This record gives sequence, C-alpha cells and structure tokens, in this order.
Amino acid sequence: LEPLVGAAPLSDPTVTLITLSDIHARLDVAREILEGVGFIQRGVRRDGLDDKVIAEPGTIVLVGGDEIDRGLWPFYTMRWLDHIQDRAPKHGCSVERGLGDHELFYLLRTADGKWKGLMDVLVAKKALRGIDTELWNVKKNFDGVAQIIKDGILSGRRIGVYEKGDTVFAHGVITSKLIRAFNEELALNERAVHLTQPRIFMEAVNSAVIRAVNSNTYDSVIFEQGLRRRHLWRVGAYRKGFRYVDGFTSAYVDRMKNIDLPFHQVVFHSPRSFEAEGRIAVEARANESLIPADVGMFLSNQE
Repeated sequence: LEPLVGAAPLSDPTVTLITLSDIHARLDVAREILEGVGFIQRGVRRDGLDDKVIAEPGTIVLVGGDEIDRGLWPFYTMRWLDHIQDRAPKHGCSVERGLGDHELFYLLRTADGKWKGLMDVLVAKKALRGIDTELWNVKKNFDGVAQIIKDGILSGRRIGVYEKGDTVFAHGVITSKLIRAFNEELALNERAVHLTQPRIFMEAVNSAVIRAVNSNTYDSVIFEQGLRRRHLWRVGAYRKGFRYVDGFTSAYVDRMKNIDLPFHQVVFHSPRSFEAEGRIAVEARANESLIPADVGMFLSNQE
C-alpha cells in the first residue's frame, strides 16, 4: 500500500502485504491483479486451478471479503482462492481471507435468534442490494455458498478481521462506538478485554465469529449491519435486540466524517477512484489513519 497512499510501511520490513477485496465473483480480474503484482503465474485453465504462486517469501495477500455476489463466477472464485491459499505456504507466503458483508448475509439468513427470517424480508423489500439472485433464490446454490463460508471459518480459512503492524484490516470501518458496545457485551459474559489494542481486537472478533457459527446465533453487536430503527419500521421488519450501530463489515468510509477511530485501519467496502497522482486519499486523524483500499474493482470492470 505504501506507493499508493504514501503511508508509513508496516513495522515488519520483511513482509510485503497485498490487499485484494470486493472481488464479487470476478475471477478473471482477481487473477489478472495477482499476476500483475507478481504473486501468481497464471495457467491456461479458465478456473485458475493451475495457477502457480511465485511470490517472494514473506508476501501476504489479504482478501478483505465480498468474494461473492454481483459477478458471474462465485463458486469458481471461492475455489480458486482456496487453491492459492493452499499453495502459498509452500513458498513462505500466505493468503488471509476476511469476511465481508456479502458473506455475512448468507450466514445471517440461516441464523437463529434475532436475525431469523429477517434477511429474506430485507431482500424482498430491496433494503439490501447486490445480492446474486441465482445464489440467493436457488436452494442448492444458497446452501452450497453458506456451507462453504461456515466450513471456511471453522477450518481457519476465513477470519473476521486481520491485524498486522498495529493496523486492523477489516471490511468496514471500526468505530469507537462499536468498540464500546462490543466491550459491554463481552463484559456481560466475563470476556472484557482491551479492544483498542489491534491484535486483541482481532482475536476477540475472530473468536466471536467462530462462536456464532457453532451456535448459529449472530446476536453479537459485531454482526450488526447498520440498520436503523426507521429502516426496519419502513419495511415492516422492526424487532427488538438490535443496537443500531455498524458492525465490522458494514460501515462505509464516506459516513465516517468526524467519527472517532480506535486504531489505524485499512478498510474495504467503499469503492473509490484513485486521485490524480495515482494515490488513494487517506483519512488522517489526530492519532489514527483510515486507508480505504477498495478501488472499485467490480464497478470499474463492468465497462
């Protein structure tokens, strides 16, 4: 990211970190990008399962969520990411995969607790957009995607958020308001920790994600989708138990003006263009920085 944003490099000089997010089932574009940055050598198969990892040891690719929906090849894209994720360690590299709001949609639709039945109402009322109807409405496809995501979480292939160099990498912006609400929740269960420390925050979120998958209950505040009371009333879906805050996948950068940040962050979820000089605009605060790293891969490649 350093050439793009002019930001200070990570504290570990032996690590090269490449971010790739919001692929949205555009397998062809994702392969082209990782070949362009020297991480893979593309093979001849259209599904990419003969692609080779050729990066230097110490290279990390962070896939920041939203691997599915919108594009044409969701299953192929997830299978290809499994492929390079399995082969990267043989070269001293790694591929880390976080959760986006679109992966979370599929988990919430299957959930018990406060989310039970709500996702179908929100999609039917067009309160949620960008859902792939071929995945969502065909039971075999939906069940397949949901199970792949769950299996990935339980096997360690997928995590909620990532931390490197005292920086949190998350799909959406992590606000101080979310930190306070999450800590209150953990305190009730005698799990309160110092969530303003990036690594501790990562561990707490990722543990909560695993607990949610095992219990099939996503009632934690970290899974909130920024839904507001008025929105739920409007679509006839109001119910108790929501905190009306943004979880770790839902907060857009453009809505974060003058919002307190708990630590340095690199986030995705908010497509944006490069500035004239070829860099990404960084939201600089008093002690924290916010780097929006979703450069609109899906949107820019519809043309």
